[in-house]
Amino acid sequence: MTASLLEHQIRKFWKYFLNQDANRGVKAYRLFCRASPYRINTDPFKLLWVDPNTIIKNVKNDDHPCVWGTIKAGNWDKKTSVFAEESPNHAISTWIRTNDTTILKEELSNAPGTTAEPRYGGTDIRSRIQELETLRDSLKIDGYQTQTALLQSDETHRKASNDPVPAELNEITVDINRHGELLFRRCGQHRLCLAQLLNIESVCVLVGRRHTQWQQVRNKIKVSRDGDIPSELADHPDLQEFINGE
Repeated sequence: MTASLLEHQIRKFWKYFLNQDANRGVKAYRLFCRASPYRINTDPFKLLWVDPNTIIKNVKNDDHPCVWGTIKAGNWDKKTSVFAEESPNHAISTWIRTNDTTILKEELSNAPGTTAEPRYGGTDIRSRIQELETLRDSLKIDGYQTQTALLQSDETHRKASNDPVPAELNEITVDINRHGELLFRRCGQHRLCLAQLLNIESVCVLVGRRHTQWQQVRNKIKVSRDGDIPSELADHPDLQEFINGE
């Protein structure tokens, strides 16, 4: 079995294991990361607090969804689109600006699915809009909260997760390109979109992939002194563990 095929099979196992027992799965994944040559020597589930408005691009997710803390070379980081133009972000923007749900309803009606089995039926669309309204109000009143914090205050939140990862890991997930730019990867698209529109100061994210060139920057800064850190990188959220000794 080739290394890439073995890696793929292991990732399939993690997806199953994580969904069966999130706590044990996370611990086991951390151990695997320390032993795998494909991953970095840092916590793959470390949360980064970032300005949501710095995430302006969406990257094509062409590898396994249940991946955190990997390093990958190549041109994958150039396969991007504008996050604000992704469906249904532009419709959410119109709704927030006008308080009119007409375009949002239309966008949800055209969500991926089939004519026989649409993703959202009439009742589902109304329920989904109510969920977005609840999310909007929560962000306005309580600010951005981690998924773990939400679960601690209300265990029923677990049922609201619609991504194929444990609720505890259903955070906004980004990839980081060769220049250190954060690219939206998966999970929490509506949360990120609303956070940007509502001018929320910061949101927490998990890192799926880091480009090899960016990881080289991290490695250099990890062993450097403060005076060697370029001023333009001093506030980068993915470097604070080295700069501040976190």
